Amino acid sequence: MAAVVLVGLALWQNLSGPREFRPAKVGSQPAKPDAGNQAARGASAAKKKSESEGLSPPPVAPGSPEVGKQYTLADAEKAMDTARSKKAAIPQYRDALDSWYNVLADPSFTQSADYAEHVEKLKKQAAEAAESATLWIAIAKATLHLAWHERGWGPEELVAEKSRQHFIARAREAQAAIQQALNIGVKDGEAYSVLLEIAKIEGWPLDTTRAAFDEGCRLDPRDYDLYQAMAEYLLPVWHGQPGDVERFARESFQSIGGDEGLDLYLQIAYALNQFDSNLLFWGDFDRPLLARAAVVGVERYPTARNLVPFAALCTIVAQDRAAARKIRPAVKTKEAQRVWLWSHVAEDFFRWCDETKSFDQVPTEWLWGAPLNYPSVVFAADSKRLWCASGFGASAVIQWDWQQRTAETALPVRNKRIGVLAVDHGKNWVAATLAGEGDAGWMLWQKPERNSEPYVCETTDACAAIAIHPKLPRVAFAVRDEVRVMDMESKEERAPIRANDEVRGIRFSDDGTLVAVWGQKTAVYDAATGTRQYELPSAGDIPSAATDEIGHACEQVVGFDSEGRVWAIAFAINSRPVKRSLVRFSPNGKSLEQVIPDLQGSGGVQPLTAVLSPDHRQLAISSEVQKIEDPEDICIWDVATGQSRQFYGSHDHIGSFAFSPDGRWLASVSQTGGPVKIWELK
Repeated sequence: MAAVVLVGLALWQNLSGPREFRPAKVGSQPAKPDAGNQAARGASAAKKKSESEGLSPPPVAPGSPEVGKQYTLADAEKAMDTARSKKAAIPQYRDALDSWYNVLADPSFTQSADYAEHVEKLKKQAAEAAESATLWIAIAKATLHLAWHERGWGPEELVAEKSRQHFIARAREAQAAIQQALNIGVKDGEAYSVLLEIAKIEGWPLDTTRAAFDEGCRLDPRDYDLYQAMAEYLLPVWHGQPGDVERFARESFQSIGGDEGLDLYLQIAYALNQFDSNLLFWGDFDRPLLARAAVVGVERYPTARNLVPFAALCTIVAQDRAAARKIRPAVKTKEAQRVWLWSHVAEDFFRWCDETKSFDQVPTEWLWGAPLNYPSVVFAADSKRLWCASGFGASAVIQWDWQQRTAETALPVRNKRIGVLAVDHGKNWVAATLAGEGDAGWMLWQKPERNSEPYVCETTDACAAIAIHPKLPRVAFAVRDEVRVMDMESKEERAPIRANDEVRGIRFSDDGTLVAVWGQKTAVYDAATGTRQYELPSAGDIPSAATDEIGHACEQVVGFDSEGRVWAIAFAINSRPVKRSLVRFSPNGKSLEQVIPDLQGSGGVQPLTAVLSPDHRQLAISSEVQKIEDPEDICIWDVATGQSRQFYGSHDHIGSFAFSPDGRWLASVSQTGGPVKIWELK
C-alpha cells in the first residue's frame, strides 16, 4: 500500500522574530512587552524549564550575552566587534550580533520601567558618546517597540486614526535615529534592516525601499536580516503581490550561491513562514531547493531549537525522504515555538524517517500542505483533486491537485474558520459550515474559483451539518434540531424538517427523493415534503419491540443505495463486547441485512469514522485504541468478500475519511487536523 501524506497549513499568527536566537523584529508584527531582551529572559525561563524536566538547556549562540548579566555599552561594543569579525566564518555569530542589538534596545539595559523611559536614557548616553552609531540603532529599535506598544496589537482596521497617525510619527522618530547612526557611520547592516522595517510601516515606494536594501547589502552582503526585512516588505499583506517573496528568495540565493546562498534561502523561508506558513505549502518556493537548504541549515545550526524543526518541515514539503533522514539525528523535539505547525506533524516526520515497513516496501509518494484545523476532505470528480478545509484566512478552502502537488484553487472565505465541507460534482458547488468562534452559518460557492465570492447564510446558532441536493438547486443545513433547506434560485427557505433531537448529520439519497437525518436518533424523510417516512432503531430505544425485532441499533449512516435503502453501521443489542456490523436496512426500515456481520476484527472500531465508497464496494473504518499513545489504524473492508486489511493510520484519532470516486484512493485526516494521508487501494 502506498500512502500520500499531505501536511497541514498553518494559521495566521502573531509571531516571534525571524532569526533563531533573536526575538521579534520590530514593525513586523506586534512584539510582546519587553521583547527586546527576550533572548536573555526567554533563555533563562527555558533553561529553568529544561532543568526541571530533565532536558538539556536551550542552546545559546557563540558570543551572545549571558543570561541575567548586566552589561555596559563598552562591553556590548567589544562583543559586537568580535561577532562582526567572526560571523563570516562562523554563521552562529550572526545570531550573537542580533542578540546584542536586542539587549541594547530592551529597557533592562538601562534598568528602565518601559520603552519610553529607556529611549530617553539612551538619548542621554548618545549625547555623551557622540561616536556611537550603535546607540542610535538601539534608540530606533526601542522607539519602534514603543510604537507598537502604543498602537496596540490589533489589525489595522481596528486601530483608531489618531493612534495610527501617532504610530507613523513614532516610525519617523525611529527613522531620524537611524539617520543619526548613518551620519556617524555604521559597521554592519542592522541600521538598514531597521530602515526596511520603517519602510514597511510607512509604506515607502518599492524603488525607494529597494535602494535602501541595496545600500545595506553593499555594506554587509551577508546580513540575513536585510533579506528577511525586504522579503517581509514584499508580502502581500504589506506592499507586495503574490509570488513576489518567492521570486525574491530565489534571486537572493542565486546572487550568493553555494551553501551560503542555500542558508540564506532557508532563512528567508523561515522568516516568511512565521507570517503565513501557507506560502511554504501552496506558494512558489522551489521545493528541491528547500530540501537542499534544509540540509545546509541543519549542518550549520545543528542545535537550533526552531530552525532545525523548520528544516524538517521543508523536507516534508519537498517530499525528499533522503534529506529528511540526513537531518533526522538533529531533530530531537516535537515542539518549536516559532514553527507553530511542527507540533502537528512531528510525529509523522519521525515515522516517515524511522519506520521501514510502512514506507520502504511501497514508498510514500509525497507529503504536502493540507488542513490543519478541522477534519473535512472531499475528492473531486476526477479523483485527482481533493477539496479540504484548511483553517483561517484566504486559503481556508483549498482544492489540491495532489498528483501534481499544486494548490489549484483557494477560495475566499472572508477570514472565517471552516468546518464541514460538501461538494456537488454535477453542479460544481462547494458548501461549508462556519466553525469559528462567534461565527454561525454556512457558505456556498456556486462558481468555486480563486476570486469567486461565496453566498453567506448566517444563522443564530451553529450549523452542524450541510448537504447539497443532488438534483435541485437546494442546500440543506442543520441548526439545533432542525434541517433547514435553502432554495438557491429564489434565496428562500422551505419548511424545515423537525427532528427529535440535535442534528449532527444529513445525507440525501442519490435521486434526491429521500434524506436521512441523524443525531442521537436516525430518521428518513421525504425530501420534497419533509414528511417522516420511518425511524431507524437507536441505542436510546432499548428495549423496545421494534429494536428487539431487528436486534441492532443504528449508529452511523454511511449511504443510500440505488433502491433507496439506508446503509449504516449498527451494533448488536446486548452484545458484550460490542459487536458492530455493516448493515443494509429494508426500504421501510423495519428489517435489515448484515452485509459484513462483524467489523470488530482483532479489536474495537470507531463507528463514527466509517465511510462507504461511492460504488459500495469498500468500507473504511478506524480502529479503537486502548492507549492514548497508540496509533489508530485504518481497516479497509471488501464489501463483497467480507475480507479486510489494515493500514497504518494516525498517531491521533481519525476524524474523517473520503474515498475517491474511482475507488482507488482513500484520504484520511485526524480529529485535530494536521496531516492528510492519501492511501492507494490496490
